[in-house]
Amino acid sequence: MGENIAGKEELVQRMQEEGHLIGNHSYRHIQMTKEGAEQACAEIEQTEQLIQSITGKRPEYLRPPYGAWNEQLECRVNLTTVLWNVDSLDWKLKNKNKIVKRVLKDVEDGDIILTRIGLISDPNGNYNSLNDFFLEDASYLRLKNVTIGYTLPDNVMRAIGLPGSTARFYLNGENLFTATDYSGIDPEVGNFGIDGGTYPVARSFSIGFNFSF
Repeated sequence: MGENIAGKEELVQRMQEEGHLIGNHSYRHIQMTKEGAEQACAEIEQTEQLIQSITGKRPEYLRPPYGAWNEQLECRVNLTTVLWNVDSLDWKLKNKNKIVKRVLKDVEDGDIILTRIGLISDPNGNYNSLNDFFLEDASYLRLKNVTIGYTLPDNVMRAIGLPGSTARFYLNGENLFTATDYSGIDPEVGNFGIDGGTYPVARSFSIGFNFSF
């Protein structure tokens, strides 16, 4: 985070010299989808400039805090957004063996694993206390499945020499519309109600033909 750079400039320089990939994680660890595009972009740009002043190079990657991101911000920021698809839940499990077991259960080649440094050792108890600061209503209404079909009438089937048979054409759409005030990527988060930035459910269309004798 940008606000943590002051006094650690030599560490950032060392990271670059050792070949580490330095990304942007905003300036104050805000939930960008709640701040508005202008404020979110200002946070990102401020951190970009700080990193560039030390390394001479602007970061190319952004990991938005809490995985909170949307299409409006995507269009405003010229960075590759990196989220994750396996959450270690280390903040909840707080046990090395359980965390490893949790990750190995779901991880596959090419996956990105989310971990938080230092959560097992937490002398201030920051991760042991319940906090509703980031809790929000994720109620939603989603049109999950719509199918429109047309069955050829019997007289048409007889006319083409297929009496007693049926033919039907159809168009199917899934996840066509979602109404929600949730600020995250997808209100259908699962994972015990914890939004781990899972890739949202895709909208899809298909066409088909059914024929029976």
